[in-house]
Amino acid sequence: MVWEVLVKNLEKLMEAKNESPHSLAVKAGLNINAVRDILVGNSRNPRHDTLAALCEVLDAGLGDLYVGSDVIGKVKKTGGVRDRSREYTAAMAVATVAVAELEPAMQVRNNKILSIWKMPRPLLGARLGPDDVEAVVLVKVTGDAMKPEYSPGDMVLVNSHDKTPTDGDFVIFDSFGKPLVRKLQSTGRGKKTMLKIISLNKAYDSDEVPADKIAIYGKVIAKWCWK
Repeated sequence: MVWEVLVKNLEKLMEAKNESPHSLAVKAGLNINAVRDILVGNSRNPRHDTLAALCEVLDAGLGDLYVGSDVIGKVKKTGGVRDRSREYTAAMAVATVAVAELEPAMQVRNNKILSIWKMPRPLLGARLGPDDVEAVVLVKVTGDAMKPEYSPGDMVLVNSHDKTPTDGDFVIFDSFGKPLVRKLQSTGRGKKTMLKIISLNKAYDSDEVPADKIAIYGKVIAKWCWK
């Protein structure tokens, strides 16, 4: 199970850095019970940003939490500090991407990780900076408002670090907190920066709102297709 692998590797990384569940949670800026809840099974689908915060303290990548323990064991430790010297080149060739079920905006901290996919790191790196690879999340499209570009059930790669409201396709939250894929376009009218929220399906209306009123989860960088 994904959770069992996560717990096994998290415990190894904590031991290498001499961190307790409490100290790790505090350093990561999380609720003091966040790490304990993961370890005991109260939180079996931790949020992507939660795992990223833990990885930052543990000097690890998101993939380190899900790869087999044999890979973790090949990493040298020098004076308690992990030497990430590319000894495990094969592991670094792939990135671990979470498939997330986005909860409404007001419950965003409860996003569920449905599964983990391994993708070629060079493929993601070609579209992103190296610091953003671990921020990529796969999100399933719902509804037909973005047809024909995006159909219900399509999976889109989203850079959850990129929340800057610019022209392009984004995952945003509507007024009810529901996550949607929409195209944003700057109109440049008036003193405030205005953005047009566009549905490609002509059966749906477009809208125009101030940029600071849009809740953005992240920017769509690609559609994941199977052939």
